[in-house]
Amino acid sequence: MMYSEILKHENKNTFKFIIILFLALVLLTVFSNYLYEKFHLVYITYTTFIVFVLVAIYVYRKKITNYRYIINDGSIIFQKVAGKRVVPMFSISFKDIIYFTALPTERDYDKVDKSIYALFDKNSKDAYVLVAKYDDKIYRVVFEPTAKFVDLIMEKLR
Repeated sequence: MMYSEILKHENKNTFKFIIILFLALVLLTVFSNYLYEKFHLVYITYTTFIVFVLVAIYVYRKKITNYRYIINDGSIIFQKVAGKRVVPMFSISFKDIIYFTALPTERDYDKVDKSIYALFDKNSKDAYVLVAKYDDKIYRVVFEPTAKFVDLIMEKLR
């Protein structure tokens, strides 16, 4: 048995976001050119470039990237999806899971070596936490599955 689901962005106001972003970047470029011409600030172009790169990173992470969760017979696979590009994030066998719970009811587990976030909002009320041991390290995965996905995990853990 294999079950898969994708956590996608809510595309509300996408057109408005693109227009506002475009206008903000044009205004930033005009303003930086003005500062360069008026005050001969040499580093203003570098600052503008850095802002453009930061905006590109934000758009990629928050607007383009989606997450896929897959349950197969013996494991859960977490992937990052951007267009046709799929990047594996983490894969864990059900037998290696220490605990699985909703994020608001998570207990402190001091031994976590690495946290992996496969969701858009780290404070989501719908998020779940999976803690597992893999290669002698403790991993904490925070993700936002549907109710069906949660039920399938709970069924596999019994």
